[in-house]
Amino acid sequence: MRAVLSRTAPAALGLALLVLSGCATAGWPPPPGSCIAAHAGRGKGARWVYELDGARISREHVERLVGDTPEGRELVRRSRGRDAVGFPLLLAGFPTTYAPVVAAGVTGKPVYALLGLPGLAMLITGVVLAITADEPLQRAVVDFNARAARDHACPMAPAWLLPRPAAAPRVVPVEEVLHPQYGPPPFGG
Repeated sequence: MRAVLSRTAPAALGLALLVLSGCATAGWPPPPGSCIAAHAGRGKGARWVYELDGARISREHVERLVGDTPEGRELVRRSRGRDAVGFPLLLAGFPTTYAPVVAAGVTGKPVYALLGLPGLAMLITGVVLAITADEPLQRAVVDFNARAARDHACPMAPAWLLPRPAAAPRVVPVEEVLHPQYGPPPFGG
């Protein structure tokens, strides 16, 4: 049995890497000058940071922009579904996998460890869904950028997304500066 596993493990690992490398979206992140630009976020748990016309926009705004076609809506729905299902499966898979193993160790009956196999399947499924959750949205952004480049029509960022211009310095009238209520305190008093 061990000889069979040692021969099939490298092949299975190679197949898994081949499948996961096929999940990567071609053309991601978008090249500079794209309609919707994206770059990796910073910090713990950061994903992608999106920009439209140089203004930073949220993932929800990107989903709204790329979801204007039936294909885009389907890709956005698939990405949201993977997000919604992947992490709960991942969180539920940990105790469901390890509780039977602990029970088998406490009771001395190794057959209880087999009850953790469905939990292991949940854990693996949750990991795969969590890892690939952004892939459909990335594909939708690449398609949107290609369509915008083809049509020469990139939507403008809404005015409320653009950074506000700096306020002009207030010009103080002479009367206000010389008035005793607003001006500097009088000398000697």
